[in-house]
Amino acid sequence: NDWQKGYIVVFLNRKEMINMNIYDDYIKYIEEHNYLIKLIENNAPSIYVLFEDVLAVLEYISEEYKKGSKLEADLKDFFDAGFGYLTSVMTDLKMMYEDYFKSDIILLSKYGNIITYFFYVEDLKCHLDAEELLTKNKQKIIDDIQQEIETILVNKLEVSEDLTDKYEAKISKITSTKDNYHPIYTIFALIREELNLF
Repeated sequence: NDWQKGYIVVFLNRKEMINMNIYDDYIKYIEEHNYLIKLIENNAPSIYVLFEDVLAVLEYISEEYKKGSKLEADLKDFFDAGFGYLTSVMTDLKMMYEDYFKSDIILLSKYGNIITYFFYVEDLKCHLDAEELLTKNKQKIIDDIQQEIETILVNKLEVSEDLTDKYEAKISKITSTKDNYHPIYTIFALIREELNLF
């Protein structure tokens, strides 16, 4: 779909990745982070949703590369955007897992919903910025939400059932359907479906 391609281009424009061979970089990256990826997959499904479909698409394209297949421009763009997103999310997740929760995957999983929301609003902030829609007021609201989530995580505070609903009420006041925002992980769910990777 054109809007998917356009959104991927926007993502690429906001990510500056320097690489000699991004496909080899990806293979090495997965080898180095596979333990944490598998831990999250098996113990924290609400967090794994952030990159499950991204990984499926990246794995498919990586395998095509290894087979020597000619990669279409769309696949190259998807790979660049997906790998950039994966490394960004995994860097923060690794920090949360090791520093906030002292490598306790069960504790990380307990906070899965608000961790996922943290990345959701981070992605929203990047999108608004790329589209030149990020005002100081919008940034402050998003930054305040992220700061509150980090405070909860660092101090391992209890989370009320309606917390994300309260956050979403604030976000809905600063966004519009005209913003055409779709989280990266939902974009890749659609790409995965189009590529029939199930």
